[in-house]
Amino acid sequence: MSELAELFRYNAWANAIVLETAEPSADRAVHETLSHLVGVEAVYTLMIRGEAPGEGSDRVAYMARPNVDFVREAARLAVEYQRLLTKVNMEEPVAIPWFRFRPNTRQALLQVLTHSAQHRSQLAMQLEALGVVVPNFDYITMVGKELSPPA
Repeated sequence: MSELAELFRYNAWANAIVLETAEPSADRAVHETLSHLVGVEAVYTLMIRGEAPGEGSDRVAYMARPNVDFVREAARLAVEYQRLLTKVNMEEPVAIPWFRFRPNTRQALLQVLTHSAQHRSQLAMQLEALGVVVPNFDYITMVGKELSPPA
């Protein structure tokens, strides 16, 4: 498995933990961060496939859908990213309308991963401030769970 594929596998696992913990929250800031994290992952799949993100992309589209299942949407996106990794040219430029430059596909994929990590941490801090216990979502925790024999 490539390092990018492994990082996207981890991204899906960590998103599931944090989103499942955060989704029941009625806090507006938590909902906005959830919307932004999932919305950016969604819009980058479009841009990496060469499609324009369209009007109302990202957080605006997700905020307009207050009943969106962030956990299910993130899981769908995880499958899409694993598929994209096998089909795209990593050196192909990606048009991102809000940047004046065109990163290549590898750079755009790395942006998705680092952006999501930033906002997962933000969600964890927001939730902990609300008294919610957030499970550990470090990469090595995922590896340990996978390598530990069943109890």
